[in-house]
Amino acid sequence: MAQATVSRSLEFSGTGLHSGHSVDLVVHPADVNHGIIFRQASGAFADRIIPAHYLNVADTFRCTTLANPSGASVKTVEHILAALVSCGIGNALIDIDGPEVPAMDGSALPFARKILDTGIRWQPEAPLRVVRVRRPVVAVCNGQPSVQASLSPHDGLRMRIEIDYPEPIGHQVQEIVLRNGMGVSELSACRTFCLGSEIGMLQAAGLGLGGVVGQNVVVADDRTGSWRPGRRHEYECVRHKMLDAVGDLALVGMPVIGKFVGKRSGHTINIKLLNELFSDTANYEVVDADQAFLKDMLGVDVTASDLPLLR
Repeated sequence: MAQATVSRSLEFSGTGLHSGHSVDLVVHPADVNHGIIFRQASGAFADRIIPAHYLNVADTFRCTTLANPSGASVKTVEHILAALVSCGIGNALIDIDGPEVPAMDGSALPFARKILDTGIRWQPEAPLRVVRVRRPVVAVCNGQPSVQASLSPHDGLRMRIEIDYPEPIGHQVQEIVLRNGMGVSELSACRTFCLGSEIGMLQAAGLGLGGVVGQNVVVADDRTGSWRPGRRHEYECVRHKMLDAVGDLALVGMPVIGKFVGKRSGHTINIKLLNELFSDTANYEVVDADQAFLKDMLGVDVTASDLPLLR
């Protein structure tokens, strides 16, 4: 099974959800074994290169932020990473001229749509390698089992996430086998959300400064029980958590084969789980993705027909 990159350079522009800065971003094709790498164009840094790898995670409060030792950083990488890996792409150079990936509509759909409409270039000269989970690993938040994430052996990538919020979100559980185009068709359109009562707190903390209700964020108003705007999916919130987890798992640098279970999980516990997975070589193995993987691999045979129809 081959590696893949984008067929040509793809341009995106928009506003960072948390920073409020206008940003231009370009995804370029890259050679085999390149991986996904950000190149920060703004700021005076000795090194502008930021590999999309879990060891480069600098912050996980409300988004995933990557940084290098020179101080170059990029926030909110999870949605574009989820779009790339859901389309089977593991090699890309991403130029960005601001502090944060543009929010677009709050989901991964605009990224996935342009990738698939433009086309994918497969790279048969190099085999795709995957990380297969060999034994269960668990990450718990501050000793609280009610907030945790785990990975265990499985034939493909299976994901189960459970969330608990005040109404109108409430308790939601979803479980999906993420093979082929499922990341695009089932998760890509699910948008960033927050509670109405959180908005003031987030903005006071310097977050959500670029959030515009109905444009790049969905507000579940826990004071009135209303949604602003309406949901795209009955389980949009928990599925957005799944989308975030797909983006965080992309920071392994190759596809993960295993079952991911999250209980009230988020970026912090997702990254803690990756560190736990790679803390012991007995937890995993790296193997070539041969033909036996094709039916269960995320991003295999994905096409524009997998793009969801919005309601």
